[in-house]
Amino acid sequence: MLGGDGARGLGVGQLHDAVESTVGRRRPGSPVRRSRFAPLAAGLLALIAALAGGCAPAVPTGPTSSGASSTDPSAGPLVPGSPAAIEPGVARLVWLVDRAGRFGIWTTDLSGSDVRTYRSDLDDAGASLRDARLVGEVVVVIRDGPTSELWMLSPTAPPSRLLDNVNSFVQSGARELVAVRDVGTVRAIWRVPLDGSAATVLAELPVPDHGPQVGPFGFAISPDGRTVAAGWVGGPVEVIGPNPATLRDVGAPLVVADDGRIVAVTGRVGDAYLLDGDRLVELAAPESDPLAAPGSGLVAWASIADDGTLDAVEVRDLLAGTSETYPASGTATNVVALTADHVLLEATAFDAQARTIGVVDRRSGRFETFEASAPAAD
Repeated sequence: MLGGDGARGLGVGQLHDAVESTVGRRRPGSPVRRSRFAPLAAGLLALIAALAGGCAPAVPTGPTSSGASSTDPSAGPLVPGSPAAIEPGVARLVWLVDRAGRFGIWTTDLSGSDVRTYRSDLDDAGASLRDARLVGEVVVVIRDGPTSELWMLSPTAPPSRLLDNVNSFVQSGARELVAVRDVGTVRAIWRVPLDGSAATVLAELPVPDHGPQVGPFGFAISPDGRTVAAGWVGGPVEVIGPNPATLRDVGAPLVVADDGRIVAVTGRVGDAYLLDGDRLVELAAPESDPLAAPGSGLVAWASIADDGTLDAVEVRDLLAGTSETYPASGTATNVVALTADHVLLEATAFDAQARTIGVVDRRSGRFETFEASAPAAD
């Protein structure tokens, strides 16, 4: 199951959506819609970019904020001395096809430049890869097939297989993943280090009988890493940790606190709610598909204008009680990455060789759009 394998047999299969689009969804009652939101549609390429460090310092102005946010709610326009633009090197894109249509694994900056090759010899076997993302200097990807294996690829070392029977995964640290693994009627949450250490089980849940009332699955990890909340919309939700609990029909966990309290959940249709005792209070309207940063209270989603384009990016820290709204525009409406410094969005597209990326600099409040083409590999 675990260990290092060679590059042989990276398999055959079909590309799928990124993991963030499979978070559980639920719409209790009749929520009040504050705005319209675009759905997170399927793409032919994994829609995940990894953020890189080293952004130039910026004066924290621009976004509208409340609470103890790092941004200044009274600030006006960007002041002289702020960077004129967000640099394309603040993040890198992972590509599974080059400009000639050949399968492989490459990364570029947000403009499609600075190409780095991880594998260029996958031929048709590359069609089995999905959910590729950059974690530090390595690319992690799921190889679809009978056992849906999680692989790690380095530009300087042979590929290694990390785990099998993987449904999805998220990055939870600089050198660590959290993976959802299915074996028989058991769904398990695994911690997967990328330093060669053995993967370990965080939680195991029996898969319920999936009648029409049971919706998608979701999980959350507390900031101290000791509590996992996991379960299904319309089904059982388990809190596993120092303060264990079993809940039902509350939605799929999105944010959980260190004390085991589930703070926010998602619903059936891309909506999200704050859990206030026995009440569900709307956080994000249907089809907003909010993205949470694992092990934190950070949640982000796009606010969509009446014409279907991006109007603003909403960021909440549900544990710190802060709120930020960043004016934005364009067609990149799917939040695909969230850190303390940036929010990345990507446009829904059906062309694996062209991508539109939006970036919010949370320190300066700036928003920038990048157009990138697949690398012209040798």
